[in-house]
Amino acid sequence: MKIKNLRQGTTLAPRLRDVLELVYAKRPLIEYEVTKYSQDNYAESVRAWQDGQRVGDIHARFRRYSPSSGSTEMWYAIEADTIKKERGDRNRKYCKDAKVAARTAIEKFAKKPLAELGEKLIREVNITIESMQDRIEHAYTQSISYSSLDLANYFTDLVLANNPPVPKRTIDSIVSNDALRKRENYDIACNVHKHFKSKNGYVIRVMEDETLLCAHIGNPDTTSKHQSTYELDQYSQEKFAMLKLLDPKQFAADIGVKYERDELNEFGSKKETIYFIVAGETKVIE
Repeated sequence: MKIKNLRQGTTLAPRLRDVLELVYAKRPLIEYEVTKYSQDNYAESVRAWQDGQRVGDIHARFRRYSPSSGSTEMWYAIEADTIKKERGDRNRKYCKDAKVAARTAIEKFAKKPLAELGEKLIREVNITIESMQDRIEHAYTQSISYSSLDLANYFTDLVLANNPPVPKRTIDSIVSNDALRKRENYDIACNVHKHFKSKNGYVIRVMEDETLLCAHIGNPDTTSKHQSTYELDQYSQEKFAMLKLLDPKQFAADIGVKYERDELNEFGSKKETIYFIVAGETKVIE
């Protein structure tokens, strides 16, 4: 079986090994990642993955207080989204016996349907793009070195045909080069956001196993997995390659945007990159 994050010179706790061997006999495609070590340097907890999806966690040395004995006892704890929550147990089932723990993992470790993953990813990207655009808009408006009241008075006077005088400061002093650059960034962000709102594009997440989860914004039911970008259409391949060269959160008109998110664990964090790619032909500006 494949186990990641296993430190050199360490081994699995015997209790954990017993469960993993039983699960492996029935579910050999599940891979594991160590998430916790004991003080005696045994790996005692793992996270289970299949096809890039987290399907659950196994804790072999979960200490739980027993009111009947008045002491702390050692249990197995199996966590999975398919386990119904009870009394705040966080989708967790406790087992005393290794065979029961393994049977629970075999039954409850299940991948989510791709359509469900795609729909969730689309919602996340929508919120993130709107947040990024709001920050760009704020940076742009704050770069204008003129009071909002003066601007409001000037333009309302124009509408009312009061022939207001040209502001004392010239346009050059009001709108700096920095403001012009931020206006350009804002226009580009609006362009990409408009494509998203029009459901014209795809969201792509690089999964744990390096495969790509691809969801069309207008039809999450068609969410699919790909082994590499070469399985995408030509234009999506081109735009994916362009976005890889750009910084995170840097919008590209009619191309898309990417951002990074942190997946936290006890060993720090690892970054996942999420892409929004505008559908259609890649425009070349000469």
